[in-house]
Amino acid sequence: RTAAMAAPTRRADGVRRLALLSLAMACCCGQPVDTDLSAPNVVVSPSAAAATTPPDLLIYLVGHLRAFFLISRPMRALFDVMVGGARSYAVFVHTWDEVDHNDRVWWRKAASPGMDHAAADRASIIAALRDPSLNAFYGDRRFVARVDSHPGS
Repeated sequence: RTAAMAAPTRRADGVRRLALLSLAMACCCGQPVDTDLSAPNVVVSPSAAAATTPPDLLIYLVGHLRAFFLISRPMRALFDVMVGGARSYAVFVHTWDEVDHNDRVWWRKAASPGMDHAAADRASIIAALRDPSLNAFYGDRRFVARVDSHPGS
């Protein structure tokens, strides 16, 4: 390796690099996830916006947010320990404007319609993702989320 290859590269726009990493690695339903960071359905944490170096690891999560808000704090603590610190990783979440699915599952009682907040509007999901009391990654971790319309809606 040459010295130029070994030296860490720096870019003023670390968030764009984070998105490019996610594009290179992330797929949903067999299709690449193309993310315009200025789109109204994209959430970028202040830490991700201020990043000037790439993370060592990109953690890509996809799915409903049913349990994400409940486990984001212990998940953050686990990632901090396993990956080597808060600045060494970034979290990219691709989710929908529904908190839970409405499929029939064995653990849901037939009379129960599911979670009261299963169908939420996109604005309330985005607001929840920007709330550090609900999303432990938003305040001081590199976090980017994309909220799309649910394919079954």
